[in-house]
Amino acid sequence: ETPAVDLQLATWLRDLFDRRGLPFSATNLKQAWTTTSTTPIPNARGSAPGWWVDRPDGCVIVALPGPPREMRPMWTEWVLPRLVSRGLGRRTATLTLRTTGIGESLLAERLGSLLDRDANPTVATYARADALDIRISAVPAGETDAATLVAAAEAEVLRRIGEHVWARGNITWPAAIEAALAARGWHIATVEIGT
Repeated sequence: ETPAVDLQLATWLRDLFDRRGLPFSATNLKQAWTTTSTTPIPNARGSAPGWWVDRPDGCVIVALPGPPREMRPMWTEWVLPRLVSRGLGRRTATLTLRTTGIGESLLAERLGSLLDRDANPTVATYARADALDIRISAVPAGETDAATLVAAAEAEVLRRIGEHVWARGNITWPAAIEAALAARGWHIATVEIGT
Protein backbone atom coordinates (compact mmCIF):
# COMPACT_ATOMS: atom_id res chain seq x y z
CA GLU A 1 0.00 0.00 0.00
CA THR A 2 1.12 3.53 -0.71
CA PRO A 3 0.99 5.90 2.27
CA ALA A 4 -1.14 9.02 1.95
CA VAL A 5 -1.74 12.01 4.21
CA ASP A 6 -4.62 11.50 6.62
CA LEU A 7 -6.47 14.82 6.73
CA GLN A 8 -7.57 14.45 10.38
CA LEU A 9 -4.01 13.72 11.45
CA ALA A 10 -2.69 16.61 9.38
CA THR A 11 -5.17 18.98 11.05
CA TRP A 12 -4.23 17.63 14.49
CA LEU A 13 -0.51 18.11 13.72
CA ARG A 14 -0.99 21.67 12.48
CA ASP A 15 -2.97 22.53 15.63
CA LEU A 16 -0.28 20.93 17.81
CA PHE A 17 2.47 22.96 16.13
CA ASP A 18 0.37 26.14 16.41
CA ARG A 19 -0.23 25.56 20.15
CA ARG A 20 3.51 25.07 20.65
CA GLY A 21 4.33 28.16 18.58
CA LEU A 22 6.41 26.11 16.13
CA PRO A 23 6.55 26.47 12.35
CA PHE A 24 4.87 23.65 10.40
CA SER A 25 6.73 22.64 7.26
CA ALA A 26 5.68 20.31 4.45
CA THR A 27 8.14 17.67 5.70
CA ASN A 28 6.11 17.43 8.92
CA LEU A 29 3.20 16.06 6.88
CA LYS A 30 4.86 12.64 6.66
CA GLN A 31 3.91 12.22 10.33
CA ALA A 32 0.29 12.21 9.10
CA TRP A 33 0.80 9.36 6.61
CA THR A 34 -1.44 6.33 6.84
CA THR A 35 -2.53 3.47 4.61
CA THR A 36 -5.96 1.90 4.17
CA SER A 37 -5.07 -0.89 6.63
CA THR A 38 -3.51 1.48 9.17
CA THR A 39 -5.13 2.83 12.31
CA PRO A 40 -3.17 5.79 13.73
CA ILE A 41 -2.14 5.37 17.37
CA PRO A 42 -2.50 8.67 19.25
CA ASN A 43 0.61 10.15 20.83
CA ALA A 44 -0.22 12.49 23.71
CA ARG A 45 3.45 13.24 24.39
CA GLY A 46 4.82 13.92 20.92
CA SER A 47 3.96 14.71 17.33
CA ALA A 48 4.58 11.32 15.69
CA PRO A 49 1.58 8.99 15.90
CA GLY A 50 2.09 5.25 15.83
CA TRP A 51 0.65 2.76 13.38
CA TRP A 52 -1.56 -0.23 14.07
CA VAL A 53 -1.71 -2.35 10.91
CA ASP A 54 -4.19 -5.20 10.49
CA ARG A 55 -2.68 -7.53 7.91
CA PRO A 56 -4.91 -9.69 5.68
CA ASP A 57 -3.42 -12.84 7.26
CA GLY A 58 -4.73 -11.80 10.70
CA CYS A 59 -1.35 -10.65 12.02
CA VAL A 60 -0.91 -7.23 13.56
CA ILE A 61 2.00 -4.84 13.05
CA VAL A 62 2.57 -2.09 15.59
CA ALA A 63 4.97 0.78 14.86
CA LEU A 64 5.67 3.29 17.61
CA PRO A 65 7.95 6.32 17.90
CA GLY A 66 11.33 5.64 19.51
CA PRO A 67 11.51 8.04 22.48
CA PRO A 68 10.57 5.99 25.58
CA ARG A 69 8.52 8.80 27.13
CA GLU A 70 6.26 8.64 24.05
CA MET A 71 6.45 4.94 23.22
CA ARG A 72 5.79 3.43 26.68
CA PRO A 73 2.47 5.20 27.35
CA MET A 74 1.29 4.45 23.81
CA TRP A 75 2.11 0.77 24.36
CA THR A 76 0.49 0.42 27.79
CA GLU A 77 -2.51 2.71 27.25
CA TRP A 78 -3.44 1.97 23.63
CA VAL A 79 -1.68 -1.05 22.09
CA LEU A 80 -1.60 -3.60 24.91
CA PRO A 81 -5.34 -3.38 25.73
CA ARG A 82 -6.19 -3.99 22.06
CA LEU A 83 -3.82 -6.94 21.81
CA VAL A 84 -5.30 -8.49 24.95
CA SER A 85 -8.88 -7.93 23.75
CA ARG A 86 -8.01 -9.90 20.60
CA GLY A 87 -6.54 -12.72 22.62
CA LEU A 88 -3.05 -11.76 21.49
CA GLY A 89 -0.14 -11.33 23.81
CA ARG A 90 0.01 -13.38 26.94
CA ARG A 91 1.52 -12.53 30.29
CA THR A 92 4.77 -14.41 30.55
CA ALA A 93 7.11 -15.08 33.43
CA THR A 94 10.85 -15.61 33.10
CA LEU A 95 13.63 -16.48 35.51
CA THR A 96 17.36 -16.95 34.98
CA LEU A 97 19.49 -19.17 37.21
CA ARG A 98 23.26 -18.69 36.97
CA THR A 99 25.42 -21.79 37.45
CA THR A 100 29.07 -22.64 37.96
CA GLY A 101 31.16 -25.77 38.29
CA ILE A 102 29.27 -27.82 35.72
CA GLY A 103 29.71 -28.11 31.96
CA GLU A 104 26.90 -27.60 29.48
CA SER A 105 26.69 -31.27 28.42
CA LEU A 106 26.53 -32.54 32.02
CA LEU A 107 24.02 -29.83 32.87
CA ALA A 108 21.84 -30.92 29.93
CA GLU A 109 22.13 -34.54 31.03
CA ARG A 110 21.03 -33.74 34.59
CA LEU A 111 18.17 -31.52 33.46
CA GLY A 112 17.03 -34.19 30.97
CA SER A 113 13.36 -33.94 30.02
CA LEU A 114 13.10 -30.43 31.49
CA LEU A 115 14.84 -29.21 28.31
CA ASP A 116 11.93 -30.28 26.07
CA ARG A 117 11.56 -27.31 23.71
CA ASP A 118 7.81 -27.83 23.28
CA ALA A 119 7.09 -27.75 27.01
CA ASN A 120 5.50 -24.99 29.04
CA PRO A 121 7.46 -23.83 30.93
CA THR A 122 10.48 -23.85 28.67
CA VAL A 123 13.85 -24.58 30.25
CA ALA A 124 16.94 -23.73 28.20
CA THR A 125 20.67 -23.35 28.80
CA TYR A 126 22.81 -20.46 27.59
CA ALA A 127 26.60 -20.31 27.76
CA ARG A 128 27.75 -16.84 28.82
CA ALA A 129 31.23 -15.43 29.34
CA ASP A 130 30.90 -15.57 33.14
CA ALA A 131 28.42 -18.39 33.73
CA LEU A 132 26.24 -21.09 32.26
CA ASP A 133 22.69 -19.77 32.59
CA ILE A 134 19.42 -21.65 32.78
CA ARG A 135 16.43 -19.65 31.57
CA ILE A 136 12.95 -20.74 32.60
CA SER A 137 9.99 -19.07 30.88
CA ALA A 138 6.27 -19.81 30.82
CA VAL A 139 2.91 -18.60 29.59
CA PRO A 140 -0.33 -19.22 31.50
CA ALA A 141 -1.84 -22.69 31.10
CA GLY A 142 -5.52 -23.05 31.91
CA GLU A 143 -6.07 -21.69 35.41
CA THR A 144 -2.34 -21.73 36.26
CA ASP A 145 -0.52 -18.43 35.87
CA ALA A 146 2.94 -18.21 34.30
CA ALA A 147 4.73 -17.33 37.55
CA THR A 148 3.41 -20.48 39.26
CA LEU A 149 4.64 -22.62 36.36
CA VAL A 150 8.08 -20.99 36.49
CA ALA A 151 8.30 -21.49 40.27
CA ALA A 152 7.50 -25.21 39.93
CA ALA A 153 10.10 -25.64 37.18
CA GLU A 154 12.66 -23.71 39.25
CA ALA A 155 12.08 -26.06 42.20
CA GLU A 156 12.72 -29.08 39.96
CA VAL A 157 15.84 -27.50 38.41
CA LEU A 158 17.18 -26.74 41.89
CA ARG A 159 16.44 -30.30 42.99
CA ARG A 160 18.54 -31.60 40.10
CA ILE A 161 21.44 -29.13 40.04
CA GLY A 162 20.92 -26.70 42.94
CA GLU A 163 24.47 -27.05 44.24
CA HIS A 164 25.70 -25.35 41.05
CA VAL A 165 23.36 -22.33 41.16
CA TRP A 166 25.08 -19.23 42.51
CA ALA A 167 22.60 -16.50 41.54
CA ARG A 168 19.18 -15.64 40.15
CA GLY A 169 18.57 -13.04 37.47
CA ASN A 170 21.39 -11.15 35.79
CA ILE A 171 23.63 -10.80 38.86
CA THR A 172 27.33 -10.61 38.10
CA TRP A 173 30.11 -12.36 40.02
CA PRO A 174 31.30 -9.08 41.61
CA ALA A 175 27.77 -8.26 42.77
CA ALA A 176 27.27 -11.78 44.18
CA ILE A 177 30.58 -11.63 46.05
CA GLU A 178 29.76 -8.18 47.39
CA ALA A 179 26.37 -9.41 48.66
CA ALA A 180 27.92 -12.48 50.32
CA LEU A 181 30.56 -10.34 52.06
CA ALA A 182 27.98 -7.77 53.20
CA ALA A 183 25.76 -10.52 54.63
CA ARG A 184 28.66 -11.61 56.84
CA GLY A 185 29.78 -8.07 57.66
CA TRP A 186 33.11 -8.74 55.95
CA HIS A 187 35.26 -6.51 53.78
CA ILE A 188 37.82 -7.42 51.16
CA ALA A 189 40.82 -5.54 49.91
CA THR A 190 43.22 -6.45 47.12
CA VAL A 191 46.59 -5.10 46.12
CA GLU A 192 48.19 -5.56 42.75
CA ILE A 193 51.89 -4.85 42.38
CA GLY A 194 53.90 -5.38 39.23
CA THR A 195 51.87 -8.13 37.63
